[in-house]
Amino acid sequence: MNNCTLCDAAITLDNQTEEHVIPQSIGGHLKIKNFICRRCNNKFGHSWDNILADQLAFFSTSLNIIREKKLPSYLVTDIDNKQYLKHPEGDFFLVRPVTNVDSNADGSLNIHIQAPNQKIAKQILKKVSKEYNLSDENQNLMLKSLTNKISPMDKVIKGEINFGGEESGRSLVKTALALAFTMDIDLDQCDLAKEYLLNSGTPCFGYFYSPNRDFVKNRNKNIPFHCVYIKADSQLGRIFGYIEYFGTFRVVLSLATNYKGETKEAIYCIDPTSKQTIDLKLDLDLSDDDIERIYNYEIYDLDVYQESIGKLLDKVIFQSKINNLNNRFSEAMEAWDKEKTYEENISNAMKYLEPHFKEILKLT
Repeated sequence: MNNCTLCDAAITLDNQTEEHVIPQSIGGHLKIKNFICRRCNNKFGHSWDNILADQLAFFSTSLNIIREKKLPSYLVTDIDNKQYLKHPEGDFFLVRPVTNVDSNADGSLNIHIQAPNQKIAKQILKKVSKEYNLSDENQNLMLKSLTNKISPMDKVIKGEINFGGEESGRSLVKTALALAFTMDIDLDQCDLAKEYLLNSGTPCFGYFYSPNRDFVKNRNKNIPFHCVYIKADSQLGRIFGYIEYFGTFRVVLSLATNYKGETKEAIYCIDPTSKQTIDLKLDLDLSDDDIERIYNYEIYDLDVYQESIGKLLDKVIFQSKINNLNNRFSEAMEAWDKEKTYEENISNAMKYLEPHFKEILKLT
């Protein structure tokens, strides 16, 4: 047994826990023991890791990552300021009901209600009926006309992409230390990392976007991979790290300034959408001058960052179309009519699915 990396308490059978190297909330699956105690796992999992997960929640949900706990729904807002819950399976559900009542020249009413479910729609309809003094007969007719209808999101979603900061940065540094732990590196030598995590020291990481340098030598641009890499250099006396999430969010870390162990390296890469590990090759050839420039945002090319984000959003859009097609296929199968022939049912299903197939073809 070891002592907890974060609080130095002795790890025993009573407080032992499994820690994910990459947080499970964003699709990490590799777990280790004897790294931190249960108390610290709970405490910092609910703070550092949760903040990181919140920053990446849109991509986790939109790309259907595979994780141990079910993906939550994600709140989005369209350009008309309507809010929707985006469910992990891909459909959007209106959060706040919308009611429109228009009067016709003959005194009749056109009543249009949008609601998250039929229960809420019925409640609204009863209020409208009372407000406009509608007869029980008309109210019952409208209740019978209520239908469930799920339509693809056809509005532009607005939002901001935020990644980083001191709290989520601590999650990143903890992840780097977790991989270093698997390498049998003495974490007490990781002075920069521990000072940052435990004593609110200077952040020991920076963001890296270079137009002519990529540490990932065999990057697959079609996979939104997660990657953690550690390089301990006995000659330089340094421990460097590299973390990349969703093949987009790239971070360089410097964990130690006076490393005394042997030169070694380790890497853990995974496709969070399939749970499959990936064979990536990294070359983290860094100097102290490089680290300083990275920390000072001198190797942060905005065009490279925007291009990377754009490619990730392309993946989100494509996956959204796939999700929509899968959901509409399920609806088509639910509408299968046993009174009709197989050919008639297939024909009806293909007519229903045709416009959704066309949306997929536009992106290929």
